[in-house]
Amino acid sequence: MLLAPFQVEASRSSNRAGENPEKQLKTQAQQHAQHDFRVGQASCFGCGCWAQKPSRPGAIASTAVSTTGCGEHLVRTFLAKECGEALAGTRQPLQELQRVMKERFAESEFLAGVPEKLGGAICMQFDKEAGAGEFLWTHTTASMGIGFQSTHEEDATVKMSRLPPSAQQGTTILVEAVPFPTNHLSSQ
Repeated sequence: MLLAPFQVEASRSSNRAGENPEKQLKTQAQQHAQHDFRVGQASCFGCGCWAQKPSRPGAIASTAVSTTGCGEHLVRTFLAKECGEALAGTRQPLQELQRVMKERFAESEFLAGVPEKLGGAICMQFDKEAGAGEFLWTHTTASMGIGFQSTHEEDATVKMSRLPPSAQQGTTILVEAVPFPTNHLSSQ
């Protein structure tokens, strides 16, 4: 597991004189609610999902990514594409995913001024030549539910990935990974 705090410039707006704080929160939530007929990030290739084979120069692995979190943050940063392309060219996927989450998401110029960057991803990397595969997950949210199962396992593994109690949501990046067996896949 890798944990990395990043610096976030946060500013709090003071309560306007006489205005109910609950009313302010309700108004803010209404402003950020998804409107009818609006397409979310999940369907936007590069933002909500990404998959590629190692056909580009420098690519050594096939990758697949699915993201979750604040759609506005994921669309602005093309988080799925950034994770997928970075994982396609590395033999150190855990460290590379940590770097991408920090440089391309948490410190992204497109999220400048956003006090809490809320996003996460599940990723798969498969290196056919090495016969190695990794299932990775990362998030800046307090928790993220994940599940995975290889063809060698009878039951799926399901867990709630959580930031440590001392970490703050939106300002800490968690990255974890598990290898998966690929011996029968690499011989095909």
